[in-house]
Amino acid sequence: MSMRKDIVDLSQTGIKFDIPEKQGEGITAYNATGSAIALGDVLVLTYGYASGTEVNASTPATNTALFQYVVVAIEAIAAAAIGRFQMSGYCEAYVEGTTDVAAGDFLEALNTKNEFYKDGASRTVNSVARAVDAQAANSNVLVTVFLLGERVNIAAS
Repeated sequence: MSMRKDIVDLSQTGIKFDIPEKQGEGITAYNATGSAIALGDVLVLTYGYASGTEVNASTPATNTALFQYVVVAIEAIAAAAIGRFQMSGYCEAYVEGTTDVAAGDFLEALNTKNEFYKDGASRTVNSVARAVDAQAANSNVLVTVFLLGERVNIAAS
């Protein structure tokens, strides 16, 4: 079963939608990164008021005082465009495997990075997702993860 784009209003940000085939939820957001976003890129939700209330997707920045939603792009999104992001459930996301990631490991988002990194075998305040697939390549690879859908702290690199 594939998700129908025509039922998601891409003219506005902050529209939530279900992704039943992934047991998850998504949201529309403005690409505020200044460059194109690839399918599987890891970002955080931020909020602005330039033209009314906006939900923006931005590159993660270290923040240990505020819990933030981490999202994954579920399509390629041009700079300064509105696109679809996944907030929870199974999805394809970039995972960096220089430090080997085993299936079941918790994953975190790091400052200025567009992929997940191994957080460890135990959950922390930085844990965003769990690895479904192992990843041991010395680069970022698109693999299946399970997004927890909860707000987290963004760790320093």
